[in-house]
Amino acid sequence: DDSAKAAKHQGAYAIAIRNGGGADGLAGAAQAKLVAAGLTEDNHTYALDSYAIAGGLAPTTVVYVKGTGDDAADVKEEAEKVVSALGLGSVQTFDEATAGESMDSFDIFVIVGKDALGTLQ
Repeated sequence: DDSAKAAKHQGAYAIAIRNGGGADGLAGAAQAKLVAAGLTEDNHTYALDSYAIAGGLAPTTVVYVKGTGDDAADVKEEAEKVVSALGLGSVQTFDEATAGESMDSFDIFVIVGKDALGTLQ
């Protein structure tokens, strides 16, 4: 049960979604797909924004999680649900240098890449 996991996790899962694919509305489309799959605002908070990496757009969708902490296994399991709901991407351990943004405020950090074009919209 997602609400029980969120309670164990000490509250709602904070998910950052960044549009790295270049098409307007891609982050919002990803959020809509997650909510439709049951990752609702009841136990998830969302922060959407655009994202640019050096050299242009993100080629693929990546879902980052922190590799440490008491609830790291629960967060990784939740991130796997994100990948499943989106139908693309992979879960990787967060590395600030690679992601280019701090993950201090988020449990799960999603960069929606160009591979999502035509899939999410």
